[in-house]
Amino acid sequence: DGGGPAEQVPQRGVGGVPDVGAQVREPSATMPALGIRPRLRERRRQHDVHVGGRGLDAGAQPLDGAGAQGAEAREHPTGADGAIPLIKGSTPPPPPPPLNASTGAILPGYNQTEQDLLLVSLGYNYTGTGEGDNLYLSSIVAIRPDTGEYVWHYQTTPGETWDFTATQHIILADMKIGGRDREVLMQAPKNGYFYVLDRATGEFISAEPYIPLNWSTGMSADGRPQMNPETRIDITGKPALVMPGPLGGHNWHPMAYDPGENLVYIPAFEAAMLYSPEANWKPDRARGFNIGYDLGAGDLPPDLGIRREVQGTIKGRLVAWDPVAQKPRWTVEHPGPWNGGVLATGGGLVFQGNSGSDFAAYNSATGDRLWRFAAQTGVVAPPITYSVDGEQYVAVLAGWGGAFALSVDGELIDNMRPVRNISRLLVFKLGGKEQLPAEPDFALTPLDPPPSRATAATIELGRTKYARYCAVCHAPGAVGSTELPDLRRSGALDNQKAWVQIVHGGALEGNGMASFAQSLSESEVEAIRQYVIKRANEDKAMEAQRARTRTAAR
Repeated sequence: DGGGPAEQVPQRGVGGVPDVGAQVREPSATMPALGIRPRLRERRRQHDVHVGGRGLDAGAQPLDGAGAQGAEAREHPTGADGAIPLIKGSTPPPPPPPLNASTGAILPGYNQTEQDLLLVSLGYNYTGTGEGDNLYLSSIVAIRPDTGEYVWHYQTTPGETWDFTATQHIILADMKIGGRDREVLMQAPKNGYFYVLDRATGEFISAEPYIPLNWSTGMSADGRPQMNPETRIDITGKPALVMPGPLGGHNWHPMAYDPGENLVYIPAFEAAMLYSPEANWKPDRARGFNIGYDLGAGDLPPDLGIRREVQGTIKGRLVAWDPVAQKPRWTVEHPGPWNGGVLATGGGLVFQGNSGSDFAAYNSATGDRLWRFAAQTGVVAPPITYSVDGEQYVAVLAGWGGAFALSVDGELIDNMRPVRNISRLLVFKLGGKEQLPAEPDFALTPLDPPPSRATAATIELGRTKYARYCAVCHAPGAVGSTELPDLRRSGALDNQKAWVQIVHGGALEGNGMASFAQSLSESEVEAIRQYVIKRANEDKAMEAQRARTRTAAR
């Protein structure tokens, strides 16, 4: 790369590239210079982890030196039939009452070799009864990798009921805190707190919010979050606007750590949700989003003023977090939430893509943007860096999608900046000359629905069924975005027979649109169509109002 020798700084858990020594020399106008020295992996152990009747093989892959960050998991059937998490070969504390309604996920990993511990992060989407803490939900659990023996656990969200999983990435580091050298683990789970724990004992060291939150009013000295009783919808049975919402303040996108700056770089965002318990809710084992809430309760009305106000509350940013001071050193604001995972290098660069369709490099100490590439698509994955025959590359899997892109009001996303999915692997090196092809034109089909003539009762039935079975993919209030078909603009909207053939008959199963015949009758499918027709007419009128406002402004 034309530069002189550069200092090698070992990295841990950086942007999905565990234990990579990275270096940076002087950045060029085209691309910052990088250099790496990867280490070889070797699989050493594998253990079974059992959760609520399902099992996962947790294959730890430790590296040499100061410990590994990462694991792989594969689901397999087991004979376990308990509803609480059990770790094979362990002797955990007494279990809580069984979970009465939940869907679960576990992401094991993070082998810590110096204490011979396997740190397992757990998370459930759980609708509970408001009784007890629900042991191990939203927890970090330490076990002996050779025997499965339980050592300690820390619960980030006792009594979890908002989908605040603790499956986000764990970073291991050594630092001085309060005048003492500490061996710590750090995590920024969904619930909005940034945690620093002693990784050998599980001792709570500190926690502070990395985003605004309202489900908790603070943290006790022993590390227990103090609950805001108004947000405990499982106890009150009443709706509550909760920050963060179920996507959290930090989701699956990897954060990164720079030991030289002692900063953790968090792809954070703010997006609240109205949690509204659904009356007489029962699970549907065949289809639907089974969480016990009315997902249509927070639908935005066709009112430009209200939508602008809500727009202003949804934010996304890159946060450089000081884990000792427990506060940000700098932040970079993005057009909206759901920005990419992060890669930090030992030479002082931080790479991240974002929902504004950019891929950029920042100064790790100050947050100044040093380089930007127009990716033509949202970037949510983390970058990696590697070398081939002594030449260094940075690569990122570009493309837009995921939970936010599907389950958030599409107009809120498009108003931030219209984002499309153009899936590509983008690879960069110094002196690279390639260019992307011209960005294709982008235009939505105009809203042109048939008249809405259904009864109020039919439309309300369609609203409830849409919220339960359709909103999680086609967006709240039928306001779709660019990821999946916007049903307000569907060519089948004015054709009852075609609509029923698709939703009930499975005519488009080959395209991924499954039949809902096991859960919805043909009359309920028709009610959903009538609801979408009504919403399309409302939004057509709103778009006309927006056009008149823009004309008057000009």
